Amino acid sequence: MEAVIREYRPSDRESIKSCIKELQEYVSDLDTLKRTRDLPAFNGDAYIDCTLKRVEKCSGNIFVAEEDGRIAGCIVGIISEQNEIDSLESYPSKSGSILELIVTSEHRKSGLGTRLMQAMEEYFRTQGCTCAFVDCFAPNISAHEFYVRAGYIDRMHLMLKLLS
Repeated sequence: MEAVIREYRPSDRESIKSCIKELQEYVSDLDTLKRTRDLPAFNGDAYIDCTLKRVEKCSGNIFVAEEDGRIAGCIVGIISEQNEIDSLESYPSKSGSILELIVTSEHRKSGLGTRLMQAMEEYFRTQGCTCAFVDCFAPNISAHEFYVRAGYIDRMHLMLKLLS
């Protein structure tokens, strides 16, 4: 049965937490600087609480991919208005920001990530957004390649130097 893309429900919380933990474990393994919390130190409940508050505060949305009654992935997005300083540097716009895109390991390369992105991009359009942003952890090369295939371009580079 093909997965259904639908809006998040409060009953999805535990499944979303599992997805986030899976992503956190994957990303922490990629982090050669070991600055990303691994699972014992990662508080999934607090992370979800903060994410849900941010989605509500910023007119965002969460979509899930449900297959055979199980959550196979999710996407979290928020709406951003430019602040005064940004509007001095750039032309005024309303943008969407994708905070999380997660597809469980057994469902990757099935098209679910693309379908979740399309659902969020359509939501952004209905909210009057003219563009969408997504951050990508530099060592996560497969995610970066996915976003490029989805039409995203590199726009900024966030650089880090350890001071101690």
